[in-house]
Amino acid sequence: MKKYLFLLACTACLLVNATKSLAQKVESVLYQQTSEVNNLMVHYDADNRSIARFYTIRNSPERRERLKQLHEDYLAELAKLNFDKLPVGSRVDYILFKRNLVNELRLLDVEAKEYQQITQWLPFADTIYAIEKPRRRGAAVNAQQLAQQLAIIQLQTNGLLKKLAKDVELTIALSNRASTSVKALQGALKNVFDFYNGYDPQFSWWLPMPYKTTDSLLNIYANALAAKGKANSTQKDDGSGIMGSPIGREEILQQLQYEMIPYTPEALIEIANKEFAWCEKELLKACQAMGFGNDWKAAQEKVKNTYVPAGEQPQAVMKLYNESVDFLKKNKLLTIPPLAEEDWPMNMLSPERQLLAPFFLGGESLLIAYPTNTMKEADRLMAMRGNNPHFSRATVHHELIAGHHLQYYMNNRYKAYRNFDTPFW
Repeated sequence: MKKYLFLLACTACLLVNATKSLAQKVESVLYQQTSEVNNLMVHYDADNRSIARFYTIRNSPERRERLKQLHEDYLAELAKLNFDKLPVGSRVDYILFKRNLVNELRLLDVEAKEYQQITQWLPFADTIYAIEKPRRRGAAVNAQQLAQQLAIIQLQTNGLLKKLAKDVELTIALSNRASTSVKALQGALKNVFDFYNGYDPQFSWWLPMPYKTTDSLLNIYANALAAKGKANSTQKDDGSGIMGSPIGREEILQQLQYEMIPYTPEALIEIANKEFAWCEKELLKACQAMGFGNDWKAAQEKVKNTYVPAGEQPQAVMKLYNESVDFLKKNKLLTIPPLAEEDWPMNMLSPERQLLAPFFLGGESLLIAYPTNTMKEADRLMAMRGNNPHFSRATVHHELIAGHHLQYYMNNRYKAYRNFDTPFW
């Protein structure tokens, strides 16, 4: 019997060691910094940056065709790999990389279709493309001829501004595409001007005044295009001043597919309504527990007024941070690298930044929104009430650990070549 128990104990030890060894091996494979797809992805990132750096005119047909060729070439290289024989980590890289390449081609197609619809608003585009292209290799320029070309562009732009004032059909999507295209063309002319002006005597004689006038007109035109889409929109202003660009059901489906979310818009709305109803029930439960019955607004007011005095928010934040990390460790929910706890700095948001971000921001550092002595009283109270300890509790660990700070930490150390993201990260 003792012999049997001894053998059983030995077997158990072997199994434990084997399991531990397997777990370590799996972890090692999981965090390997290379895969069969790795080199392709690194080369693609470098090539993509090079092309974007050289072909600087956004929305231009030349840039679009070059990017299209790049993505088609890498899809062809990816297809040469035998997916079925790749290990799991490499398959993940393969799927994500292919998803990215296919989506980039789709977006280029969208760009091409929208560009085709706005060509009437860009009659000078081909002229500017022809001016900018030889500049890349420092070709000699006919300064007098270029001045005449800019004069024509000025006439065209003035005519377009008059035409635009009467337009009632330009959508937000197309007006944004047209506006960014004009801005890009404006940038191309600036690139040419900065390259030759002062270095080429003839250029410096003929171009300063024509360029200055053209640049000013293009800037006015680009802003007018952006404003026209909003003016033509049938959306009602909700007071925020933010006018969106509805993309429609088909585009939503495309984006859901890209994010690997297997639901229709209708199903997501149904889920959202269900979850929101649950939140409302929980809100009332908390409200009643606080002694306010169903008057949740009164309960919320009490919570808002639990804010800490000015100057004490950093200490309150540290208290919340320590509570969250202690909870994670006590319940063994996460292994936290010691350096990740050590290497995040704390900073205060300026009053100017608080106008856009009146709460916490974070990632590689924690940015705290709390009032300064230069802010108006109403703004001070809003910052303090909106960042009370109860509202801040979830925000602190969302921004630090196990949230964005830890995400940055891990992303910078494991599979760093995966330059993918989502609207959620």
